[in-house]
Amino acid sequence: AGGSFNTQAEAYLQRLQSAGKYNQYTADKPRVEHFKDFIGADIAFSDINPVVLERFKGYVRSSLKLSERSAINHLVMVRSVFSQAIKDNVVDSKYYPFGKGKIKIKFPDSIKIGLTVSEIKSLENINLSDPAHNHARNLWLFSFYFAGMRVSDVLRLRWSDIVDNRLMYSMGK
Repeated sequence: AGGSFNTQAEAYLQRLQSAGKYNQYTADKPRVEHFKDFIGADIAFSDINPVVLERFKGYVRSSLKLSERSAINHLVMVRSVFSQAIKDNVVDSKYYPFGKGKIKIKFPDSIKIGLTVSEIKSLENINLSDPAHNHARNLWLFSFYFAGMRVSDVLRLRWSDIVDNRLMYSMGK
């Protein structure tokens, strides 16, 4: 059973939780479930090959209706579980289905369009009657004005993080 994906995936998720990597845990947990749903049962690592992974990527794109970037992130999760299994001596590295001549993980370019100065001013000045909406807008603006600070970092801030009128914090990931 140790050589199966499901067992190692659960160990992988447990390690993420134990290491305090909650963002990665919450992102990868549904990806693990998607792979389990796609396979339908447990699968031995030796049976996870480029053909299976290409079919899984297609499943993520068509059946789950997710983007190319999301499909690649699903493959990254499988690669992480596989790498952990190799490191733990659960599977031989000869079965590793990633790399040259196998599955290559290439992230697609993403196009980002920033807001204009007038759009930012509109956000600053709009009158929001719902206190929750007002708070969400203020958090977003705070993040924006601190160079796109991650929302997880914004939410962890404390007044004690302001030292000599400067924000001092450790960036998480």
